[in-house]
Amino acid sequence: ELTLFDGDILLLCSDGLYNMVSDEMMLDIVSLAGGNAGAACEALINTANENGGKDNITVVLGYIEKNKWYSALLKFVESFRR
Repeated sequence: ELTLFDGDILLLCSDGLYNMVSDEMMLDIVSLAGGNAGAACEALINTANENGGKDNITVVLGYIEKNKWYSALLKFVESFRR
């Protein structure tokens, strides 16, 4: 179980990425992408390949954003469950 908060970034990847790119470099790449998941994933894969790319590389990146109207709706629905 994992608790995620507004503004968190979730990175799921295979060993093809994490064996070829350091955690610090992954963080730098994702941060420089400025919220563009596609660009970040492409840059991560390119970096892994440039570092030797010895295995298949899989990357899934998600930006966690609190949706304010949805949050209000959940609170409203929750009030009926008491």
